[in-house]
Amino acid sequence: MIIWSEWLGWLIRFPCPLCQRPVTSGSGCFCLDCQDQLHRLRYQPWCSLDQDRDLPIYAWGYYTGTLRRALQQLKYDGQARIGLTLGRWLGDSWRQAGSRRSRYTVVPIPLHADRMQERGYNQAQLISRGFCEVTGLDHRPHSLLRERATQRQYGLTAAERQENIQGAFGAQAYTKDPVLLIDDIYTTGSTLRGAAQTLRESGTRVAGVIVIARVPPQDK
Repeated sequence: MIIWSEWLGWLIRFPCPLCQRPVTSGSGCFCLDCQDQLHRLRYQPWCSLDQDRDLPIYAWGYYTGTLRRALQQLKYDGQARIGLTLGRWLGDSWRQAGSRRSRYTVVPIPLHADRMQERGYNQAQLISRGFCEVTGLDHRPHSLLRERATQRQYGLTAAERQENIQGAFGAQAYTKDPVLLIDDIYTTGSTLRGAAQTLRESGTRVAGVIVIARVPPQDK
């Protein structure tokens, strides 16, 4: 379905998913005005959250305003093309920051099969795919599995989030190169830490986490 929609996009110029205005070639899936609004929410420079020295976490922008709306449309309104565009921007930032080490494997945070069927795609996988298109890094979307369905993290406290994610992941295959985990949003980090722990227990080194947006501390 996703591949078909991309081919269709070459024939039909879809309007901007945020405002329905025409999209200019070279601006991804957004119109120039929305693209400009999104880039205003980008961290300058590339932001390290430094929450955990053992798990460096990097964010592209602030989870607010237009970026928040874009990510909500990606997750809940079927706007899969947003994921690829944001992933490519993430890859551009990675390259601009001078992060050019070639021996990384990129692994997105997986969805459980039930959630995948409900949504039709994994937004983190779309972001990581766009990221790897730009960076040329090795993309392994199936190295991590979501073995247990969990409650939605939204609205849970930090402690509830941590408990909710316990035992949720499984490692599908050993990856010899250091892994970069990719997700859409960083809130408390419980999902990302749970995924990193699972990979480490399988013998895989996790070099860090990269997300599109960080939720401001006061909104957690």
